[in-house]
Amino acid sequence: MQAVILPMDLKEISHEFRNSLAGILGNLHFLSTEIMTPEQTAYINDIKASSERLLKTASLILEKSQLITSNNCKELPINEVQG
Repeated sequence: MQAVILPMDLKEISHEFRNSLAGILGNLHFLSTEIMTPEQTAYINDIKASSERLLKTASLILEKSQLITSNNCKELPINEVQG
């Protein structure tokens, strides 16, 4: 039996990730305006870079779900989402 993901599930998952990441990035912006040690600045930069990578991945998931929906697919095998 092959597992599948419905396009609507992909949209909802992507939406939740994007909203949460936007909150993280927004708070990082405010935090970066504070006076910090070089070590703290490095932590903030690492968190920001990781969050931006996740945001890019969430955007790709959303694009893929829109493509699936526009092609009238009902479901997508999980291995195709990972590829």
